[in-house]
Amino acid sequence: MGSIKELIQKCVQTQMPNLEIGVVMNDEPVRVTLEDDAKINLSMASLVVPSGKAPLKTGERLYLLAMNQGKMYYVLDRV
Repeated sequence: MGSIKELIQKCVQTQMPNLEIGVVMNDEPVRVTLEDDAKINLSMASLVVPSGKAPLKTGERLYLLAMNQGKMYYVLDRV
């Protein structure tokens, strides 16, 4: 059995958001695929896009903050 410190670190790591890079595959309707995992295809239902970052154009690469265990992605900026 691990120490309490290890247990806490594992819990914190699972809750921490990850930084991902996404590629806009389609702009109408918006579809974004993660650069490191092409099997993950995101729609607007999974994306939070600040008004200053819209509209997204096909081919753009984006910095995404993965939240809620990869169920929601916040668009931070264009790469």
